[in-house]
Amino acid sequence: MKTPTFTHVLRVAIKAFPGGHNELSRRTGVSQPAVTRFVNGSDMLLSRADKLAAYLGIESLQKAKRSK
Repeated sequence: MKTPTFTHVLRVAIKAFPGGHNELSRRTGVSQPAVTRFVNGSDMLLSRADKLAAYLGIESLQKAKRSK
């Protein structure tokens, strides 16, 4: 089985966030339009993705591998 990409994992986590895009945006400082565009398939700046991932508790695969 293929390992899910960071992008896929982040999109799934954003979709599952109970507060919706507006609340996630407010809590992370990433604009709501950027969040929505990303969920709909557009690319996102890594700095924005990092903010979202940190808030949602997602660790990069590289970081996870290094900590083992």
